[in-house]
Amino acid sequence: MKAYKMTVLVIDHSGYGPDEAKATIENEEYTNPTVMSIEEADIGEWDDNHPLNNTKKQKAEFDRLFPTPKIIEGQWLRTDSENDKPQDWLFTSLVFAKALEKILKETEGVVVTPENDILKFMPFSKQTQSLIVHRENGQVKIMDLETKHPDGEMVWLHKKDSDVEEK
Repeated sequence: MKAYKMTVLVIDHSGYGPDEAKATIENEEYTNPTVMSIEEADIGEWDDNHPLNNTKKQKAEFDRLFPTPKIIEGQWLRTDSENDKPQDWLFTSLVFAKALEKILKETEGVVVTPENDILKFMPFSKQTQSLIVHRENGQVKIMDLETKHPDGEMVWLHKKDSDVEEK
């Protein structure tokens, strides 16, 4: 069975306030809401003991099914650059590489157009038009291309037929 988390926009033309708007929706009176987003979760088999069927357990189960991303503030989120040290840049790069390793599946990648700071430090040829950040053998790698591809495009890398060994 599925459950849905919906973000709803309700325009309060009558000035009733948030509590009355919430009560109106929950009491199924006509409100003309607009669904702005929807998330889906598999809630398993339904029975009378399901946590969503218990008002005391419902909030905890909702939070488990639809977790809110946590924002952790730290030094690497600062906006000043005057105190940056090489180890700050290295640390940040390693964290981003680890995050990409978790996000990208094997052979998946994303196109990045080299510009600004990337161009200053890029160890590839001047003919490079696009970079593909991809996951290969469990590692995040960067491949340069001399052809232009749309920035942010997802790509899937496969071996050429000539590279595949016959068994």
